[in-house]
Amino acid sequence: MHQCSPERRIRIAYQVVMQLEFEEGKTQSVYTKPSTIISTLVDLMKSCVLLMKLPGTEGESWRIGEAVRAKGDSLFLLGDAVAICRREYRGHASSIASGALSKDAKVCASARDLRARGIEASELLEGIKIVEDIEGDFIDVMMDQAERVVAW
Repeated sequence: MHQCSPERRIRIAYQVVMQLEFEEGKTQSVYTKPSTIISTLVDLMKSCVLLMKLPGTEGESWRIGEAVRAKGDSLFLLGDAVAICRREYRGHASSIASGALSKDAKVCASARDLRARGIEASELLEGIKIVEDIEGDFIDVMMDQAERVVAW
């Protein structure tokens, strides 16, 4: 077994060497922490977010909004959470649906829960999809497309 100094073992354990190619075949070594690579990979994962109730705080709203990051992500609204897809909603969670739509994410609201709360389609933000079988759609997206699932 090859022996190396403790300093070298630490450097190997905490850093990954990547070779970056520059013009005409010149390369340069770049050191980065594995956590940086993992964080970048998580950012690229397609997310499926199920929101069944309104977040209790502004911080919770921010975290949920950050879970829906890009086109290909999905946000499913059920129960009391359907209120955030109304244009006139002014609570601290108001930016969750509008933020997801601005990122070209798929945003779906339960038709059954909208009806139960007396919310009409004309009151919704543009781009919200009203879904009759939202549980079925959620399961399909979760199983076939999502690489990360967040339920709230």
